[in-house]
Amino acid sequence: ATMVNNVNKFMDSRCITFGCSSSAMMTAGMTVANQSGFTGLAVYGAPVIYRPPQHIYGQMPDYGDDFVVFAQYYKDNLWDGRGKPTVVMHLLNNSTGYGAYDGAKAKAAELRFELLEPVFEHTASTTSETTSLNSIRALDPDILYIASTPKPSSVIIKNAYELGMTGGNMIIACGHAGMTKALVDLAGTNVCEGVYGLFPTVNWDDGASGMAKVKEYCQKYHPADFGNMDYIASWCQSLIMAKAAELAVESVGYETLSKGDSNAWKAYEDYGIKALNNYDVEGLQGPVSYTPGDNRMSKSLRVFQVQGGSINPVTDWIEAPVIEYEKYDWFGKK
Repeated sequence: ATMVNNVNKFMDSRCITFGCSSSAMMTAGMTVANQSGFTGLAVYGAPVIYRPPQHIYGQMPDYGDDFVVFAQYYKDNLWDGRGKPTVVMHLLNNSTGYGAYDGAKAKAAELRFELLEPVFEHTASTTSETTSLNSIRALDPDILYIASTPKPSSVIIKNAYELGMTGGNMIIACGHAGMTKALVDLAGTNVCEGVYGLFPTVNWDDGASGMAKVKEYCQKYHPADFGNMDYIASWCQSLIMAKAAELAVESVGYETLSKGDSNAWKAYEDYGIKALNNYDVEGLQGPVSYTPGDNRMSKSLRVFQVQGGSINPVTDWIEAPVIEYEKYDWFGKK
């Protein structure tokens, strides 16, 4: 209800668009936005947010893309080639978790992965996952895939470490909602060593053209957030929204947009968002382009690994294919 009220307030205040970091919050607010033709941009996206495509866009690849890209990376670089790799999924009980599971269900057979049952779920407030991990240990998977945010992810990884499940044959991988500095801080550098993850922006040590400004601004105004990859993602969102507004103004003029009515919303979407074409976002994430039928504005991810306490890239940008989830009869159903 809070998110719906917020979206209504944005529209009543004559805003031309809105942004949201959380996939769960965007899931809550997307219906009223779509019904009104009010464009929104989500930093963290689940497939349900923009499949089928309407008026909500994903700044970056979604949680389903995370799984697909990591699965392919695992097959190409870590798997010994015998049989099918087995995966157990541990999901946050909202769109963050379910979005990753959507990707796994859609592509596991094609990628020749076996999804083991049951699928495990946890809450954002979980303090122990020892029971679920004991069950997972009995399943002996090749991959434990955690689709969650940093705090619960850290609990799962710490518990796995305490149970002696890390450092052996089982690989732990995290989706991009959890693969941030906060995860390493909460779990501990030794505990997180070797954990893989996905993220759709550069890291803080990258030499991207826009990184110097991010560091300068963050150190001056938000020093506690320095090193947090969420900060880069949110910075990119602002750049993309501003670039779309600039393009729309160039095409239809300031007066059209300044009215903040339904015509302004449509103009921002048609001449701003949909006009984005290979915008480089100052090198901070994959290039942004609108592609008809695909509301992901960037399609590129990198695989990262915790090495010596730092989250370091182990691949270049990998493009995630579009998945038309709405063609699956299970999509959108819990």
